[in-house]
Amino acid sequence: MRSLVVTAGLVLAFAIAAPPVGEGDRSEARAIGLLRAVTSAEAAHFANHRRFATLDCLVLRSGRRGPLLNPLVAKLEPNAGYRFEFHHDGPPGPPASGGRCSPVITSFAIVATPATPHGSRYRSFCADARNTIFITPAGQVPRVEAARCADASTPLR
Repeated sequence: MRSLVVTAGLVLAFAIAAPPVGEGDRSEARAIGLLRAVTSAEAAHFANHRRFATLDCLVLRSGRRGPLLNPLVAKLEPNAGYRFEFHHDGPPGPPASGGRCSPVITSFAIVATPATPHGSRYRSFCADARNTIFITPAGQVPRVEAARCADASTPLR
């Protein structure tokens, strides 16, 4: 009888700790979603202006229905266990203000890395002007050269 009680206790403990069926960890999906939001906003801006923009500029520039990028996304604050970095090839300058955007940008990259990279089970991601997200294996930080993802060997499918 004692073994039945211990077994039932272990099953109950596992049921409480395990995520519900179909509700796995969505950290990578959220990070990928943020990268897609940025690359889509950049693509829309490029289609209209033949150049890319800083994230601040994407918030100021309006599409048909408002800003091209949500201001909360543009802040690139850590989210879902990931940190984000935006790289561009334009000169450093002040953020966009007063309806004016920064200098011309011809290339950009955005990187998502796990907030705790050492021993992390999460992969890293890099997206750039090619409008493709590239995967970097867990524990490795994506390299960016000239505002472009340097390791483009593993695109996200």
